[in-house]
Amino acid sequence: MVDGHRNMMNEPAKPGNTPRRHGRLGRFLSVVLVLAVLATIGTLAYSIASPVSTDKFTEFYILGLEGNADWYPSMFVLEDGEVVLVHYTSGDLYQEREEGFGRVTLGVVNREQREASYEIEVRIGGSPVDFWLDEEQVARIRPVTLAHGESREFAVAFAPGEVCGLTSLSAPAAEGDTQLAVAAVDHLAAGDYVHLGAPDGGHTEFVQIEAVSLGESTITLKTALVHDHEEDERVAERQKVEFVLYMDGHAYFDDGEAPHLWIDVRPF
Repeated sequence: MVDGHRNMMNEPAKPGNTPRRHGRLGRFLSVVLVLAVLATIGTLAYSIASPVSTDKFTEFYILGLEGNADWYPSMFVLEDGEVVLVHYTSGDLYQEREEGFGRVTLGVVNREQREASYEIEVRIGGSPVDFWLDEEQVARIRPVTLAHGESREFAVAFAPGEVCGLTSLSAPAAEGDTQLAVAAVDHLAAGDYVHLGAPDGGHTEFVQIEAVSLGESTITLKTALVHDHEEDERVAERQKVEFVLYMDGHAYFDDGEAPHLWIDVRPF
């Protein structure tokens, strides 16, 4: 019995026997496993290269002349309350245009992962103003509905109606001061922003007025000066032009954070 059992164990496997079928099945399963691993790696690589964004936000931007992020209106010249000349600047370069408004392009891109409705308002010095949209005078760009990923651009034009205040220091001012003695306070009011500094650009700073005293010809600042300033240095108001975006009826940006330009407005 023992010899017979030993002979059976030593007998060569014949074609078609179970051991060879197992070998084929093993090789087949190995190929399937390799393909599954390769597919997983490919999917992972694609996910890394093309991640799915879940962020929800809206892009809102301002473009200058020719639809570029350059050549923005920076100075307006008024004659009898009407704009007659506009300066556009690019760094230290500028160009003049004899026209009655400053022109920009506003762009909106919906990245909110849903449909949203947008409106746009223009404010100068904190107050809403009428402006031009495709040659039509409007108070606001009325609701425009955009699907996720959809965008729109609007060619708008605006014109300030008041000149900026321009004066000079009538006494030196020191770092830490909040009250300035000036030669005149014409066209200056609480809430205005002024550029303070020497004509050569040395020790310049941008500050906001908290109060104006007509009798004493002084202005009080909301924040203290960070530089010393000499007598006769220029104090020039700058007007803030804000482009206020509304989404679904609500202001998209907090107060003071809307995209904006700073402009100078001078008499002819």
